[in-house]
Amino acid sequence: MGFRYQDLRHYLASLLIADGADVKTVQTRLRHASAKTTLDTYGHMWPDRDESTRAAIEIRPQQSKYISNSCGCGRSLIGSISCVCL
Repeated sequence: MGFRYQDLRHYLASLLIADGADVKTVQTRLRHASAKTTLDTYGHMWPDRDESTRAAIEIRPQQSKYISNSCGCGRSLIGSISCVCL
């Protein structure tokens, strides 16, 4: 079995992903029409970041349930986009 052009593309994708490139960067370098194509082909190569996402949204005991917002009412829950004051 000989070397194929597609083998080089797969090698490039694996190097980029291992170095921490995001899906849009890999998509651009491989000239895929959409990120879906890139993810369908190489999605299994990206490391699982489930733990880091949990840590990012974890509410620590010293944090208040509410955060201040631009209107100053203080009723905007952590993670909400905007305040709905009446």
